[in-house]
Amino acid sequence: MTVMALIEPSGRIADVRPVPHPVAAPLRWVAVPEGTTTQDVWDGQRVVKHVAFPSPAPTTITPRQFWLGCLADGDLTPAEVESGSQGAMPASIATALAGLPEVDQVAARVTLRTMKEVRRDDSLTALFAGARGLTDAQVDDRFRRWSQL
Repeated sequence: MTVMALIEPSGRIADVRPVPHPVAAPLRWVAVPEGTTTQDVWDGQRVVKHVAFPSPAPTTITPRQFWLGCLADGDLTPAEVESGSQGAMPASIATALAGLPEVDQVAARVTLRTMKEVRRDDSLTALFAGARGLTDAQVDDRFRRWSQL
């Protein structure tokens, strides 16, 4: 089936439909591939598909969002989430901390127990992500999703 797009002089696709209606210049109709939308752009010869870039990751989430996100993604068990949210150290996080110098372990435990927010750029976030083999993009995705919890 032929699909027609109404093209504005700027290249913006103003309408997409199977049967065009009369328009005045400088607007014009052109045949386009099926699946073309008004989010796409006409470059003068072809349709350039709209690419949605992810929104920036939040720089912080709440401890509640962190714990529930860890539960939702299977990073921690329900028991670990409950105890962790009450100040106890989940075993899997303690294991990740075990490779750090003692002073850094203490700082991480104090931070985890007293945090008012979980910072995306915190070294504890990087440690947690590294222990799970997460890339920066995966951590950003988690912060985006977890911020909605």
